[in-house]
Amino acid sequence: MKLSEFKEEIKLSNTVKNVMCKTLDKCIEICLLSICILCTYFLASNPIIFYIGITIFKTSLMYIAICIIFGFIFNKLINEL
Repeated sequence: MKLSEFKEEIKLSNTVKNVMCKTLDKCIEICLLSICILCTYFLASNPIIFYIGITIFKTSLMYIAICIIFGFIFNKLINEL
């Protein structure tokens, strides 16, 4: 597969692109919140704060990956229908 064919394959429609951008923005905000929680761990040194921060951080990274994957899948379904 040539690069030009690959670029044509992954073109996103405007609606899918808008939804992906809004969702990614929210996921990044959640990621920054978890980083702030992890920074407070250094002040309080409470292990529960650490586990909460790490869990929220992992969850936000997983949401980012899921958003990107499902965005491309949904775009492919829209193009085929």
